[in-house]
Amino acid sequence: LAIVKNKPSVLETKGDQLETLKRLRECGPKSEIEGHLDVKDLAKQCKDRIRIVYGQPGAGKTTAMKHICQQVALSQIKSDFALILFFPLRDESVSKCTDLPSLLEYYGEGSSEDTTKMLEEGKGRDTLLIFDGADEARELLQEGSNSVLLKLLEGKLLPEASIILSSRPGVCPELQKYANQFYEVQG
Repeated sequence: LAIVKNKPSVLETKGDQLETLKRLRECGPKSEIEGHLDVKDLAKQCKDRIRIVYGQPGAGKTTAMKHICQQVALSQIKSDFALILFFPLRDESVSKCTDLPSLLEYYGEGSSEDTTKMLEEGKGRDTLLIFDGADEARELLQEGSNSVLLKLLEGKLLPEASIILSSRPGVCPELQKYANQFYEVQG
């Protein structure tokens, strides 16, 4: 699995969309791109609160995100975070959430009250929230959406939490207003 630091181009007009998507798909051989990183590097805090992991279908985005959680849980990699939570946006119980308690219910009924209080009091400090599949819940990113994801990205909720979003390249232009760090999974 190769993950490289590689920010996609910003779209200037609607006419540029096709060209930009084409460039996102033509990343070139791995050896020509600097900035390779290991999955374990994503389990470390960095100056940017929000990071985007993108790639083509089947490249390994979901696998990489789950691998981070598994390796930290098994103490096989060291993390800078006290808490890492994984949320699949394709799951309706996650994508329909409008507040933190309902989002945390993904981990089971009754598990959210104490965790919500702890996260809100600490403003999400030392917490990594991983959202997988932003391309499958694109409507959550639209202005005026009442989604918990948008509230988190805008810093209205847990402003000190770190966030990793995985997505296919088509959503990257919409995500550029929230993040400066983009990493491409090349399989």
